[in-house]
Amino acid sequence: MKSYTKLLFFILLVLCSFPSKTSAQEAKISASIDTTRMLIGDQINLVYELEQPKGLDFGFPIFKDTLLKNLEVLRVSPIDSQLLENNLVKLTQRVLVTSFDTGFYIIPSQYFVNLANQDSLKSEAFPLEVLTLELDTSKGITDIKLPYDIPLTFMEILPYIIVGMLLIGIIIL
Repeated sequence: MKSYTKLLFFILLVLCSFPSKTSAQEAKISASIDTTRMLIGDQINLVYELEQPKGLDFGFPIFKDTLLKNLEVLRVSPIDSQLLENNLVKLTQRVLVTSFDTGFYIIPSQYFVNLANQDSLKSEAFPLEVLTLELDTSKGITDIKLPYDIPLTFMEILPYIIVGMLLIGIIIL
């Protein structure tokens, strides 16, 4: 019986001596997109959220004026931070994009680099389909909207009335 106790004690000692990773100490990246289909010229948001322990320092990617050849970056929000439970920090950044060319695009994965040890996390890639409006070519070229007839106001006519009265007064004199 003593040998089993010693063996069990030895096995527990060996298992406890190995370092273990806890899920609370790992950084996680999540990415989302408003929609995977949009009309040409519309705008959609890409949202990147990084959940990390308070001591880690991951750098967000730097977004230029385009993500792809025909996918333009309009605005990149400042990084918003939120303190969570278990000494975790949630960092969020929104990227507003648009496209003026139809087609099917794959928004590439983005890398978030740990500034201390150059380790990186990779976000997921997203498909995006840019659609165009259906045109009725049988009608030919037409205006987008017809011009409005705006009625004249009294203030617009008043200078002409004053000039007319002055001319009549001069003619009578």
